Amino acid sequence: MTIPLQNSVVYGPIQSRRLGNSLGINVLPTDIKFCLSSCIYCQYGWTDLSAMQKVKLHPATELVKEIEDSFKKIFSTGTIIDSITFSGNGESTLHPEFGTLVREVKRLRNHYFPAIPVSILSDSSRVYLPEVREALEKLDERYMKLDTGDQEMYQKINNPVVKADWNRIVDGLSRLSQVTLQSLFLSEPVDNSSGEALNRWLAALARIHPVGLQIYTVYRDTADPKVKSVTSKRLSEIAHLACQVTDLSTVTAVTDTFLELM
Repeated sequence: MTIPLQNSVVYGPIQSRRLGNSLGINVLPTDIKFCLSSCIYCQYGWTDLSAMQKVKLHPATELVKEIEDSFKKIFSTGTIIDSITFSGNGESTLHPEFGTLVREVKRLRNHYFPAIPVSILSDSSRVYLPEVREALEKLDERYMKLDTGDQEMYQKINNPVVKADWNRIVDGLSRLSQVTLQSLFLSEPVDNSSGEALNRWLAALARIHPVGLQIYTVYRDTADPKVKSVTSKRLSEIAHLACQVTDLSTVTAVTDTFLELM
């Protein structure tokens, strides 16, 4: 069984192996997954495009008010916050006022949680758009998805629900500054962890020049129950190969219990 959706605009803080005590910002609906990807490994299950098309997103003014109310309450408790992250029930950049939301969340951060980084977990599906990149550049940290090295594997693993061009995504990522990539590796029903599939991913990695790389595999239930993880040993091998084609000296491997620098 996949996990439930987030049921509020601000949720947490949750203890994240990658981001510490992280406060999540969900600017998307609370009753459906809202994403252009329908990844076979997604912990929220499959994307229903027809349901998405019937939804009207809340305007930025309403969302910002709720975010400020939540920040006030959390601040009043003295809770330690390590990061504030746009994530939640899908792809945050799908909100038509995403740039405004970034600006307002950073304003509220400055008031309630100064110096705490504001980041995003993104599937990268809209990074080819200049206006999306402009908004992403205003964030303190960008964690962008890249699981595959070509269009065919992208279709099989990330399973976009609308027509998508993998090359445009990689080009957009290469134009984004200070990007940390996140890549998930599988062994079944599709294997992106070895052979030509891995070589092509490494070539894409070299094109993008990330400042950070986090690799991981599946540890929770997935949309497709046939999905199987790769071993920690294989993650370590991939990490070493990634360092050879980039300027990275280390790669972060996220396991089911901890972070490991490889």
